[in-house]
Amino acid sequence: MIRFENVSVRYEGAARPTLSGVDLTIPEGELVLVVGPSGVGKSTLLGAVSGRAGPGPPPAAVRARAP
Repeated sequence: MIRFENVSVRYEGAARPTLSGVDLTIPEGELVLVVGPSGVGKSTLLGAVSGRAGPGPPPAAVRARAP
């Protein structure tokens, strides 16, 4: 399972967060498609899920399921 509760990501030097207040739960085995126009934060969301975006470690729910 992947669970985000009120997750925000702001890149250094950015005036506003790229992601703000994201709540998301994806059950284990569920397939998810992330779509939207350019610049809305799709890659940042996926980076946050993998722990490669944002300050500090990924949320505990993501860390617990990482290989």
